[in-house]
Amino acid sequence: MTTTFCLHITPLNQVVTLDGNELIDGCQTSICESQKHESFYQVRIENGFLELDNSCFGFEKIYFQKKNSSFVITNDVSLLDVNGFVSEGIASILTFGYLLPTLTLYEGINVLPVRATLKLNLATLSYDILDKGINSPSSVERSTVKSVESFLKLNNVDCSSFLMSGGRDSRVIAALNPSDVKKTFTFMLEGFKPDIDDLNNVLSYNNSIIGNHKVIRADTKDKTLCDSYKTSTIEAFDHVHAGRWKFDYFIKNVSSENERLTFVNGQTADTIICLNLTGNDVVSRIRRAAFYGKYSHRAVKFLLKQLSPVLGMFPNKYQMYFQGLSQAKNDAEYYAGYILNDIEFPGIERSKQKRLYKILGSAAMENLYAKTKRFVDGKISLYGSGETHAFMLDLCLSTFIWGMDMRGLREACHRYGHSTNFLFMNNELIRNLLSLPAKYTSPLSQYKRVLSDIERKYKKSIFKDNPTQTSIPLAEQSFEKLIIDGCIGDYWKEQFSTKEFEEFVKYILHQHQIDLSGIEISTTNYTLVDRTMSLFLWYKKYIKSC
Repeated sequence: MTTTFCLHITPLNQVVTLDGNELIDGCQTSICESQKHESFYQVRIENGFLELDNSCFGFEKIYFQKKNSSFVITNDVSLLDVNGFVSEGIASILTFGYLLPTLTLYEGINVLPVRATLKLNLATLSYDILDKGINSPSSVERSTVKSVESFLKLNNVDCSSFLMSGGRDSRVIAALNPSDVKKTFTFMLEGFKPDIDDLNNVLSYNNSIIGNHKVIRADTKDKTLCDSYKTSTIEAFDHVHAGRWKFDYFIKNVSSENERLTFVNGQTADTIICLNLTGNDVVSRIRRAAFYGKYSHRAVKFLLKQLSPVLGMFPNKYQMYFQGLSQAKNDAEYYAGYILNDIEFPGIERSKQKRLYKILGSAAMENLYAKTKRFVDGKISLYGSGETHAFMLDLCLSTFIWGMDMRGLREACHRYGHSTNFLFMNNELIRNLLSLPAKYTSPLSQYKRVLSDIERKYKKSIFKDNPTQTSIPLAEQSFEKLIIDGCIGDYWKEQFSTKEFEEFVKYILHQHQIDLSGIEISTTNYTLVDRTMSLFLWYKKYIKSC
């Protein structure tokens, strides 16, 4: 469950209160963010300054705002005064789906980045943000697969609920926590082949792996999906997790009045282990190596840099990657490109770039790129030459994961009275992963080898001899087409044709010189439409209604 808090500062007499209780000079206190993750904020008041340390992962966003003659720091958005959008924030939402940690979506409302400290002058209400990096393990520290395995084992297996996606991450977690009576859930979108493949994988597991298993199915024509879309979008406030409405629908459908569940999951494992640079083929491994930064990897990066202008000329699976790499002028641009294109390729995909330049204008896009580069420059300055892996992990945790990746599931669970346990979001586990022998940490090695080795030990206990299978639809449809042809697509079309949406488009153009007119609802525009609709719903809820 989420625990809300509010720090209120009055500068006239330098009074600080935490949820109505006064904090005196010299005091130090902790605010619990997540009991499950043993995550806390630290507050200190000394010599006329208040310091607030954010947690390592930022499970809850901390906002701060000057309000009249006072200052508010809180994780409860209902305590904030929303006046209007900020142009840079709109650009960030349309480009990424989330805010860069140095940007804000709403006028006067700022967000404290992960692992950062807010240092506030109690007399003047001026403040600084002090950033911190991840503590890299020393070169002599060595961990083992067994030590990593220990972090994925739970003490209260039967009291937990496991999300079973059919992938290796959730399979390994389930194998390390066997029980015939534990609750496991698989969420499936009807007609979507990857979800059916996932379910077939889950149905091939033994009873001790899947326990008391339940499949929650969603039909894209089901109008209650649209209710989940609206609720999850409005309450998101400043980020657009693509699966937020699915999580809302599924969690709502497993909820009962008397049951409070803790959903154990392997979400974020791809990013934490391999920086979300997926794939096991040779090119994928080389591509990963170009991001990690040891001497041999810098040589790979240099070689790719030389070859990229040629390789980017010919149609191939990684053409966008090579084109972006060839254009990067320095390290900051190179790594900025990594987050600018949905944590995948350096440089922005050409079709996406063209659409965004048309909507935002070249000045806004170049400003966003400059802000991204400046943010990356700041992160680079926190690390030494041999710490590029830790730097890249910090970059992922501070942007994609903090900005939106973990939020869809976490917010849905809290909405219906449940909690989450992201097993891979653990400082000691991350330190152990970074300290594994080179055969596990080298990007040139097998993808997520540590999990493969753990799985190999338990393989005989995982799979049934004759598993049942779910039929696969003859005509496979893309996720985007399924949604657009369903009730959410109908809702988008209906809203796009209203007078209120027309007013919103005019407001954004007049106030921010961003042109949202002419956006077509199509599979190629799916993400852009979703983010535009999110801005529209936030406009109605938080700006127009105030």
